[in-house]
Formats: sequence, C-alpha cells, structure tokens
Amino acid sequence: MPVAVRKRVLIVDDETKIVRLLSAFLEAEGYEVATATSGTAALDAVVAQPPDLMILDLRLPDISGFEVSSRLRENYDHTTLPIVMITAMDRPEDKACGFEHGADAYMSKPFELSELNRTITTLLDQEEQPA
Repeated sequence: MPVAVRKRVLIVDDETKIVRLLSAFLEAEGYEVATATSGTAALDAVVAQPPDLMILDLRLPDISGFEVSSRLRENYDHTTLPIVMITAMDRPEDKACGFEHGADAYMSKPFELSELNRTITTLLDQEEQPA
C-alpha cells in the first residue's frame, strides 16, 4: 500500500499567534508545514525547499507580500505555486492588487479556518489536474 505524500504548505506571516494557529490547524489537517516571518525568508524558503502552496501575509517587516508574490512569479520557475494572500487589507482595490501580483486566492482577516481549508484543498486539487 503506497504511503501518501503530505503536501507542504509555507506560512509567511510575522505575527507569531497567527503562525502558531495556522501551523497547528494545517498539521492537524495532514499538511507538512514550514514557516517564514519575513518576505526575504519566504523567498529563500521557496528556493531551498519549494512548497506545494504558500499562505502569504501582505504586511511583512522587510518587503510586502505583494512584492514576494511578484518576485516568485517573475524570477523563479514556480509559476504553478498556489499563493493564498491573507491580510487585514480588505478594500476591493487591495484585493485587485493581490490578484495583479499573482495571488490565486485572497482572504481578509479575520477568516474562518474551514474557509481557508476549502481554499487550500481547491487550489491543490487544481494543481493535480492534467493540463
């Protein structure tokens, strides 16, 4: 019987409480979790060990989540890496900017963990579909 490979999710957020909450939730859902607390650390983590999906806060201490997403889309061969942006920035123009910078999903804080889980599952299922 083959062993199921756990999907790797990279959580990028500088708020320790959110990182702990999301990590515990996603691990309980069966995901392997990695974390980064800055944009630079996130970019390094993607290069070192590419995740299957990234959860990306927009307000980071060094570079914005918008910039992280843009750099990933422009500079690395990770164009299929699903990016879920999470943020307190909930104006329509913020959401539009998120998608312009490469987000696959955009969720405003606070959000329901069940909604995040559905979003992750949908994006990962899309990645597994043949082109």
